[in-house]
Amino acid sequence: MSLFAERLPDCYSFGAKGGPKFSTEVNRTQGGQRFANRNWTYPLHVWDISHGIKTKEDFEILREFFYNVAGQADAFLFKDHADFEATLQPLVLISGSTFQTYRSYVRGARTFLRKITRPRATIVVKRNRAGTITTLSPTISYTTGQVTVTGHVSGDTYTWTGQFDIPVVFTTDFMEVVIENKRGDGQLLMRWPTAQVEEVRE
Repeated sequence: MSLFAERLPDCYSFGAKGGPKFSTEVNRTQGGQRFANRNWTYPLHVWDISHGIKTKEDFEILREFFYNVAGQADAFLFKDHADFEATLQPLVLISGSTFQTYRSYVRGARTFLRKITRPRATIVVKRNRAGTITTLSPTISYTTGQVTVTGHVSGDTYTWTGQFDIPVVFTTDFMEVVIENKRGDGQLLMRWPTAQVEEVRE
């Protein structure tokens, strides 16, 4: 699988129905006790984008994407309008002076860290060194979300602010087209009522 570095237009992503999906096996005893086994550490995000096809032009754009990524074969970029911004989010050390962008979700004593691999240019990185906050100009990979900091000292912490996309694939190799109507100018109005995309882990 490769990534087609184009973002699906907002007419599909804005208003898309979906979000994070975990995989959990739940069993109950005869006495009603519940036992849950968490299969995935991280969720996959899934969206229904069929609402976005409102005109013939909308359908043509989606069809062009489908052909150019060969159905489920290749990934492309998607903006989750419900969660695409990061403000003072953590950079987590990988090794040496290289860090990974993450998005944190904090509630009470728990924190969930979600790895971000596709930040959008340009993000702002800040360093906290003994309580002094400075803005940096590090080397940033916008294809991995990795940030390399010059002059890193043990004990320094870093945050980033910006926007991010999500790599996704179509969930099927079959584009099931429905011709619903004909406009007054003779153009056909077409739909793909089962159009879905699913996040790809990188």
